[in-house]
Amino acid sequence: MGIEIKTHKETGTYPITLFRSAPSGEQEYQIKYLTEHFGEQNKTFENRKNLGGNVSTKRKTQFENHFYFQLKVERDKQLLRLLVFDKNDKIIYEDAYWEFDVLEEKLRRKLSILCYIKTERKFENNVVYFKYKKAEFFYLKDFKSFIDLLERGCITVTFCVYVYKKGEKKGEIYDHGTCFRIYPSQLHKLFEPYSTKDDEETIPTFEPFFV
Repeated sequence: MGIEIKTHKETGTYPITLFRSAPSGEQEYQIKYLTEHFGEQNKTFENRKNLGGNVSTKRKTQFENHFYFQLKVERDKQLLRLLVFDKNDKIIYEDAYWEFDVLEEKLRRKLSILCYIKTERKFENNVVYFKYKKAEFFYLKDFKSFIDLLERGCITVTFCVYVYKKGEKKGEIYDHGTCFRIYPSQLHKLFEPYSTKDDEETIPTFEPFFV
């Protein structure tokens, strides 16, 4: 019904994935290139590499032993760029990026309306149970807020390229997607809370959900 539903542990502090978007660049498969050239050697499979870590505009994140990643917002070029530094703080790669138009399309298509559900979790007889405590609805503010939060380091990018450890695909690489994430405490900076006092014209949007 056009509503994105996300659940999160009420006391949890882990970031929430907003959407996934792989970077573009000079390479046909940019993530594969980044993994092969700047990823961490897999400890089990010598011919494989991982690319896992959280990157922001505010600080450099170390990958492997001597590579560092950082994001840079380039408003003049309408790009979010990924910079790779060596141990001497020299930029050695800067050809991976996300175009603002692509990010805005994904954000508006997926998160114009958000239902955020707080949960509790418990274990009983080796079974995990979840209790859905509260559902809150939000409207996306605008794309400018998204870019502002990226620039301030409130929204980050997480790379999730790993290797299957077992099963039929053991030894094969799997890419869980390049995730744009935000911490729960920052949601109010990207979204406006929905209220029953809002304009009546917006209320029918939610009627099918509650039926």
